[in-house]
Amino acid sequence: MRRLVSIAVLVVLVGSARTSTAQNNSDYGVDWNTDGVLTAGALAGVFFMMLVPVDPENRWHKELLGPLDERTKDNFSRNAAHISDGLIATTVLAPLILEASRGFDEEAGRRTLLYGETLATSLFVNSVVKYTVQRPRPYVYHNDPKVKAWSAKQSDAQVSFYSGHASMSFSAAAAGSILFSLSSDSQGAKAAVWGTELALASATSVMRVRAGKHFPSDVLVGALAGAAIGVVVPALHTGSVYRPSALEWGAMAGGLGVGTLLAKAFPLGDQVDPIGRFQALKLAPLATAHGGGLSLAAKF
Repeated sequence: MRRLVSIAVLVVLVGSARTSTAQNNSDYGVDWNTDGVLTAGALAGVFFMMLVPVDPENRWHKELLGPLDERTKDNFSRNAAHISDGLIATTVLAPLILEASRGFDEEAGRRTLLYGETLATSLFVNSVVKYTVQRPRPYVYHNDPKVKAWSAKQSDAQVSFYSGHASMSFSAAAAGSILFSLSSDSQGAKAAVWGTELALASATSVMRVRAGKHFPSDVLVGALAGAAIGVVVPALHTGSVYRPSALEWGAMAGGLGVGTLLAKAFPLGDQVDPIGRFQALKLAPLATAHGGGLSLAAKF
């Protein structure tokens, strides 16, 4: 009998951040009406772009990064896809969990709206590019008949460039970390948030490649575009670009390295029949009283 076992991993405690909140009483350049409309408009634009017709027979004969992209056409893993979904959910929710753990007032509400506007902007820009470029996903080129049959039924098989998971996770990591840092005096807490968020974002991107959902060029461009939006949108509101400390820069580099290496080394097990419903591994966000993390569920 298979049993479902849940293991809590990568828990981020933020108790210290709660007691070190900076009282800057800033409005963050947020106007409830204007920014609310902009956020809703961006989300509406995403749904509009999804109505653009795609050519299911379109194929690329030369990939952007040549052999590096070509080698990923043999990638396929439902486990990696499920894990990447859990990772991006955690990356996006972590700043909201941090906000909730410190109490919620009008200033926190403005930060939350600004965070939501950043993510909506990232999602809209990504959708415009995806449906304009219409790049087939790596699994479309897979030689296995079962994978071919499965991919023919996927409605999003032609929107590989650039990676929405990568862009959204890096937008969340950058904007969430910046907004947290602007409201905290604790250098240790700031570094912990930057490092954890970028570890999650980089792991998300690597898992998308291992899943056969994206080429390396998709996640590279997605990460750069997402990070840029995550920095620029808050800067446009606050009037200045956030300048991290040396400790924060070190945490960023460490997070990127750790997230990438762990995602590359993580065992995915046997490849699962894409037509079946068996899901060996699941990863989901986990909220606690003083922070959050990941819940890893496995069947064995």
